[in-house]
Amino acid sequence: MEEYPQNHLWLAADVTSLRQTEMLAFPLQDLIANVKIGLELTTAVGTMPAVRFLKGYGFNIFLDTKLCGTPDTIATAVSIIADSGVSMFTVAAHAGPRSVEAAARHKGKAKMLVSTVLTSVEESDVPSIGYWPPSVGRPSPPSIFDISSSMSRAALDLGADGFVCSGQELRAIDQLKFFESAYKLVTGIRQPDAPAHDHKRKISVGEAIIYGASAVVIGRPITDLPYGTAQRAVVLEFYEEISAALARRREFLESAQTL
Repeated sequence: MEEYPQNHLWLAADVTSLRQTEMLAFPLQDLIANVKIGLELTTAVGTMPAVRFLKGYGFNIFLDTKLCGTPDTIATAVSIIADSGVSMFTVAAHAGPRSVEAAARHKGKAKMLVSTVLTSVEESDVPSIGYWPPSVGRPSPPSIFDISSSMSRAALDLGADGFVCSGQELRAIDQLKFFESAYKLVTGIRQPDAPAHDHKRKISVGEAIIYGASAVVIGRPITDLPYGTAQRAVVLEFYEEISAALARRREFLESAQTL
């Protein structure tokens, strides 16, 4: 990925109509190259109509619907997604190894990322979502990092191009050579003084890039603002922060090579 800040930011178009999508995306068309669409928009208007609409404006599309199904179902769905020309899409890691492998086989030119543990989950939630049944006799539940990194490692071995994670896992993952070439997409982006909304594991955009994020997804810090000028100003601020963080990341990597 070339070191232009625009390449490292995906705008989350978490809206519920094509009209809202147009109002959000059109004024930012000269600033934003990449748009993420997820369950809100695809449920409201349909997946392919949403993809075609935004591709008509020239955006790269990240389809974040976290596909989960049997291997044959996943293979068919991913083939359709690949033919649509999206740049990236997500599969739920807990769909299982055969489904993840099926997605990898049918992804075409698109990047296939796995979704592991959502940023709305915190450590105290782990026992209640089935990762630590008391019957196994383990003295304590696995950490979110343990779960996320093991799922991501298995998916990469099966042909995934990368994974979605929070900044909390990213800090530790950056120390592991196995994940060096993976596409690491970070969600839960919030500035230190900004509302966290439903994210329990958050990180600033600059920190995410410094710790090795390939790109970040940003939604409400941009989309909650009035359409147009206010959103443009914030996007430009994010680009400045990304550029500075990329420079610091390069310095860190260069100094590490000399050790």
